[in-house]
Amino acid sequence: MVSGLHSKLPRPLATAALAAAFLCLAPSPASAQTRDLSGRIIPRNPLQAAKDTLLSIEVHPLAKGVYAGKNRLLRNGWVEVPEGILVNDGGYNARSAGALADTIRARSPGKPFRYLVVTSGHVEHLGGVRTFASLGATVLAHPTVAAALKDSIPAAPDAAGSKRAMGPVAEVKDSLVLGPPDRPVEIRWLGRAANSPGDIFVHLKKERVLFTGDLAWYRSVPWLVDAEFSYEGWIATLDTLLTRRFDADSLVPGHGRIAQRFQGLEYTKYYLLDAMLKAGRMAAWGIAPEAMEEQGYLGAYEEDEYYDPIHFYNMKRLHQLSKGIRTPGRAVPGMVVPR
Repeated sequence: MVSGLHSKLPRPLATAALAAAFLCLAPSPASAQTRDLSGRIIPRNPLQAAKDTLLSIEVHPLAKGVYAGKNRLLRNGWVEVPEGILVNDGGYNARSAGALADTIRARSPGKPFRYLVVTSGHVEHLGGVRTFASLGATVLAHPTVAAALKDSIPAAPDAAGSKRAMGPVAEVKDSLVLGPPDRPVEIRWLGRAANSPGDIFVHLKKERVLFTGDLAWYRSVPWLVDAEFSYEGWIATLDTLLTRRFDADSLVPGHGRIAQRFQGLEYTKYYLLDAMLKAGRMAAWGIAPEAMEEQGYLGAYEEDEYYDPIHFYNMKRLHQLSKGIRTPGRAVPGMVVPR
């Protein structure tokens, strides 16, 4: 990967725009905006944004009964299993989750919703929980996420006003295998904090598909925002996913583009390595963290989604981390499920 120190370039985003999309940081002026690769404005918090007049779901068939989806910011998908449908991350709010559920019914008709895998405790991954739980799906999540979700999914009234039971929440402490032996669906946690403490992923060995959640990004700058993000744990997790144990042809990241397995995993790994190398050098030269906004460029990533301003926020955090200073990042207050 190539990185370099660039001269100061004009950027459309003010320093105050560090709080973008899901980052719950200090308030920024109303004029500070972040745009995606198509030039569309990304709100600081999509869950508080005005409703779209049109909500569309991208669908990419990957194998028989296996689909990748995307709704605006989040990559997700679903798998047909013998007992019904397993959904991988339901969406960032109830409206997008409902659109995904309708899309699944159209592509995989007559199959009930049985499982919802929540790959992360970050807000954009939690928005479909109420919707799919109300449809009877069992919610599968890492214990830290599952504990919070149990208090966030109350029984919902049906049309007659009575309470109906919603799908339970189950913990994925290590590995859970669903489906028949000749077509297993493996849900795993690799035992380390990485992008967050509770990153789990779905591996389809026969279909050779890997749904990584936020463990992998492709052509989209990873966001090092979690309060318990672990640089070392993330690198070690990526190294494990790069082994033949998790071989796959298609990788569906949490954000960015569908990729080949090595593309997505190595993109994420080399971004972490490149960003840390530059941040560490600048810290060793005595350059202040605030200078990351002017001198923290990484040329190989400048055209990628979320580069500006997320990369510069990442550089500030890595600058401090290289000196052994842990900064608070973005906590997930109560992990309340978006309505």
